Amino acid sequence: MPLVNLQDERSSSETSEVLFYGNTGALATLSSGHDSVVDFAKYMMGCRGENYRLPGEPTTEELREREKHTTEIRFIGPQLPHVTFPPALPNYLESGLLLHPKFNLEDKKRCDLEFRSKGFTRITFEWKKPNWTESDWNSCTADILCDNWGIWVLNEHKLASVSTSEAKEQLRAWLVNKNIECNYIRNQMKHGQDIQVEALPSNQDGIKYRQKMADSRFRTASLIFPSYPHLTRLFKDPDTVSDYEESDDITIPPTRIIPSWRSEVLDSVTRKLDLATLHLAEDDSKLAIEKWLLRGGKRNMMHEEKRYSPVPSGLAIDAYHPSFLDQTSILQHHSMKISKKHPDFNLADALEHLDKITRMASTSGPGEYV
Repeated sequence: MPLVNLQDERSSSETSEVLFYGNTGALATLSSGHDSVVDFAKYMMGCRGENYRLPGEPTTEELREREKHTTEIRFIGPQLPHVTFPPALPNYLESGLLLHPKFNLEDKKRCDLEFRSKGFTRITFEWKKPNWTESDWNSCTADILCDNWGIWVLNEHKLASVSTSEAKEQLRAWLVNKNIECNYIRNQMKHGQDIQVEALPSNQDGIKYRQKMADSRFRTASLIFPSYPHLTRLFKDPDTVSDYEESDDITIPPTRIIPSWRSEVLDSVTRKLDLATLHLAEDDSKLAIEKWLLRGGKRNMMHEEKRYSPVPSGLAIDAYHPSFLDQTSILQHHSMKISKKHPDFNLADALEHLDKITRMASTSGPGEYV
């Protein structure tokens, strides 16, 4: 397993040098400081801050739309020289405008205009295909970004020419790094291992995902609710952890699959416990924990999935969804040891307390948890 550097933006923008050619033909270097071609690409895609989210990969429809546009352009050119009107431009989705110390709105407008004129619907990459030969979308995207970055360099630094091949190689290296990072995180989650930042993965066999998550929640619950063991033991059972579903797009966080038996209040408590885990973590561990917990959305369990989903026994009655209780018999409730006695401190009380201690004036952490 390769060493993964989750702070690659620093290495790409602050330590690397890009070569340029001046009027005399002598080599010159561009001073570092958030103005590399990688910084330019992130700015154009709307990637903000250190712990930024990559834009999703182009969909099959977007790839097909661009291929169609490219074909029409080629057909009009050589075959029908008398036809001057271009094909209709696709709907284009601009990323949000970010404040940047070097790049500005004019740079973004120029870049967006060229992308749209060449049939793109937005600026992103096929992150699973980091080599230019594997993806025409990626290769053309890199060409446009490097050309527009080169224009910025020439205007800003008054140079006569710029080596875009060096810039494109730097962009490819960053893309390879992001591909490794996304796959690394996905594999670590799959095996229930911690996502380690700037450290080699452990050689020990990973604890299964559900057990790992249950252990994490149980530890946090025990710290926050030491006087309520009836509450903390709810989270000891790995069957209380929801499954997740991975997307074909490696940039999209997994989707939570909500168990049909689990009550809404228990679902909310588990998410708040994960947020509390993040708040209690040491600063140097927060990024790794956030990536491990992050989810892109949620969906309910489908009918065929319910048949194979384990239902934990021995929980308080408010942990179970009312529809589940209605669809099971009193005998089944007895067999599952469902406690129908409402404790003095229940899940609703726990949620209220977790809301209070995790609330912040402004929140910039992960939006969805397991």
